[in-house]
Formats: sequence, structure tokens, C-alpha cells
Amino acid sequence: MKVETITKKAAILARCSSEANVCDQILQLKQYAAGKYIVGEDDIYGDNIGGASALTERAELQKLMRNIEQGKKRYDIILIQDASRLGKTTEQIQEITNWFAEKNIQLHFHR
Repeated sequence: MKVETITKKAAILARCSSEANVCDQILQLKQYAAGKYIVGEDDIYGDNIGGASALTERAELQKLMRNIEQGKKRYDIILIQDASRLGKTTEQIQEITNWFAEKNIQLHFHR
């Protein structure tokens, strides 16, 4: 029997205005990632803040982006529940999507 080796590194990105919902998102994405991606506890980023907030107010998103930019972390894919978790406006969502695309990091929306 052939055993597949999981080699793709993923981060989980969650955002919601209620802490319980952020935890639910993280749990669902961890379950989805199991057996497909390598996700460590320090690869989970969860902002407990409203979607209309400026990107600079999203501490965990900023931490994720900083870790990538500084070479502290390398990811093949970012797992997100849906596009609305990135931002409230089309412009916010597009800005973040473009940033990850420039870094050759795939975004995967899983509901």
C-alpha cells in the first residue's frame, strides 16, 4: 500500500466579529485541512473584528502578511471560509487577493 506524503504547507485565516464564530471557522478549516495540508498551530490566524475594519486594524492578517514578507513563513495555500472573511468591500477583497497572488500563494475558499 502506497502512503502519500503531505507536502503542501497551509495557513488558516479566519475573521468574524464574534470570537465564537472565529473559533468555529478555524475548527472547520482545520478539519478540512487534515490529511491534505501541513498546518501547525502557529499557522492559524484569526481576527475577532468586524469586516468593515481597515486592513491595518486586522492584527492577525497583518501578522500573516508580515511573516510571509519577512520570509519567516512559507505557504502554498491560505485556507479561508469564504471571500467575505477577507473584507467587507470588493476593493478590500481584491487588494488582499492581489497581494497573495503576487506572492504566488493560492487562496482556497472552503464553506
